[in-house]
Amino acid sequence: MPRWYFVLLRFGGGTVLVGAVSVACLAGAFVAAAVVRLPATLHAYPVALSLRFALALFVSFGASFGLLGAASKTLSRSTAIGLAVALGIVILDATLLGGALSGAIGKFLVSRWSPIGVYIGRWMLIDV
Repeated sequence: MPRWYFVLLRFGGGTVLVGAVSVACLAGAFVAAAVVRLPATLHAYPVALSLRFALALFVSFGASFGLLGAASKTLSRSTAIGLAVALGIVILDATLLGGALSGAIGKFLVSRWSPIGVYIGRWMLIDV
């Protein structure tokens, strides 16, 4: 059998386990929302909480699976490219742009559309 088949099986097995944890989170969120008696002005969002949790789990699992499965040469090259880009941004920021570039990148990274936005968003089960 080809090597990619076993990689696909490992990724599929991990995805099933992550999915089971996500379903358990959904069940726990529904139980918590059903048990607590909320005032009329408060609303519970168990599905939104569970979907956000599942998305964070799948992003983390996929990123760590990709990093652990990469060859050491690929991993060292991608790390070097990332460091070179970061150093280039710092140098450009210090000389030409006066903070505009790093400010724009920082705003993007903390926005809800960034790759890490799922980790820094609002994580409340109950909202006003």
